[in-house]
Amino acid sequence: MVKDIYFNITYSCNSRCLFCASDSPYIHEKSQMKFEQIQKCLQKFDITEKDRITINGGEPTVHPEIIEIIRSCSETDAKVILFTNGRKMEDPQVAKQLIEAGTLKVAIPLYSHSPSRHDYLTQAEGSFSETVRGIDNLTSLKNSGFSFEIELKTLFCKYNLRELPRFPEWIAGRFPRLKDVLLSSMNLSRCALQHQDQLFITFSDAQEIVNEFVGEAFNLGMNLSLCFIPLCLLDSELREKVLQRRDPSEYQTSHYYFDPSNLQGICGFQSNAKAGKCVTCGLCSVCDGVWDTYGKVIGYNEMTPLYDIDSRKRREKKGGVQYAV
Repeated sequence: MVKDIYFNITYSCNSRCLFCASDSPYIHEKSQMKFEQIQKCLQKFDITEKDRITINGGEPTVHPEIIEIIRSCSETDAKVILFTNGRKMEDPQVAKQLIEAGTLKVAIPLYSHSPSRHDYLTQAEGSFSETVRGIDNLTSLKNSGFSFEIELKTLFCKYNLRELPRFPEWIAGRFPRLKDVLLSSMNLSRCALQHQDQLFITFSDAQEIVNEFVGEAFNLGMNLSLCFIPLCLLDSELREKVLQRRDPSEYQTSHYYFDPSNLQGICGFQSNAKAGKCVTCGLCSVCDGVWDTYGKVIGYNEMTPLYDIDSRKRREKKGGVQYAV
């Protein structure tokens, strides 16, 4: 089974996002894992090239030992994934050092194609321009022969929802060679809830526009992934396209989580949750469900089983899984 080892190496950050999932404006300020601690964590595992190591924060690139950490993770032969706001990578040398250290995938968020809206959500003036320059520098590295992936992430909230359907077209125009895009719902962290009047929207109220975004992304030939957006909220044709692009191995993974407060690690750590009735849905095993925070605050009434799981089992016996959606 694939191992997914996830490090939140620091709670420090050079942005102050209104929806910060680590609640960094409020707790754990400047708390971080040390390089030696991360090495000890890695020694607990028999890591192979099939496994993944994700490095996140806070903002991991502000960690003073980030290059050493990436290099050490890379030496395990696992796929090293860096979650970063990309601002430090506006410096071409920083971008090159992070890739040369062994990063095989960089996932960077943009929350709007409007600089002022992105900067408002990050509460960091100029962050949009810095992130875009960081993506440009990474693209230049790929063009010069470095082999790694770039994924552009975004999320939907009340503040950026109306412009969301136009975002894929902007991405295609500004970064024509960037095809990997991820759309996420918002984690209702303590920080996000303190700004809920500006940010919060239910899945039901966002459903139509989310479907527009997904449809436009597919029309533009993007490799779209969804994070914690229930499949039952998608139109049937779009749902089928999402399923066709999903890797079954993603759902046969052992998850391990480490942060400055959890140096021993949490096995089986998950941030998502599903309604009890979801077990009767034939897509339960390949659906993320919702953020557990969303379920706790809002509940699960918006989630609807698509078809009975017994029907799926009967189809499997006749010759393979068929997604009748």
